[in-house]
Amino acid sequence: MVTLYNGVDTAQFRPRDKHWCRCELGLPVATPIVLYVGGLIARKGVANLIEALTKGVETIPLDLYIAGEGPQRATLEALIPGGESRCRVHFLGAVPKDRVHLWMGAADVLVLPSHSEGRPNVVLEALASGTPVVASAVNGTTEVIRDGEDGLLFRPGDVADLRTCIARMLAEPELAATFAARGPQRVRNLGLSWTEHGRRLLAIYRDAMSR
Repeated sequence: MVTLYNGVDTAQFRPRDKHWCRCELGLPVATPIVLYVGGLIARKGVANLIEALTKGVETIPLDLYIAGEGPQRATLEALIPGGESRCRVHFLGAVPKDRVHLWMGAADVLVLPSHSEGRPNVVLEALASGTPVVASAVNGTTEVIRDGEDGLLFRPGDVADLRTCIARMLAEPELAATFAARGPQRVRNLGLSWTEHGRRLLAIYRDAMSR
């Protein structure tokens, strides 16, 4: 049995100038941006993310952008508190695939708060883009992100721990810059580019046919 993990298009998902990406998307240049990309289903833990950023006491204002669709959207929108909030939540709906890399480039941190995962491609895309990652310590995510080395991991479902990790990433620019610089190399070291993925898949087929 051979395990072949999904690859990531490193030609599309690569480090980009944050200011340029924000201008392309019409986003504020200076406000910290937290990004979630994925389905709006209970397993993804988006409710925990919204709670962590809208009910905690934040020292700086930020924008949370949620890219994706799913059956939980109305439920998640209802979680946003009324009145003034230091965290502004934006539901983007389904973002075209050829625009996701711009959002990765514009974000200060990509958050994946899932309660369970396989080997999440969105984390690989963020790493390849040089976008710092905060993710729950579940399943295949821990195979990609080493806590404190490639990003920050938090206990699944622990809203306070999630809030702390995001706050730390935003408050420590040197740490975030270290993760951003290591991300693309991490993808290369794991051999998870589409080119390497294709090479390995071809080798598996050739080996099977030779038998």
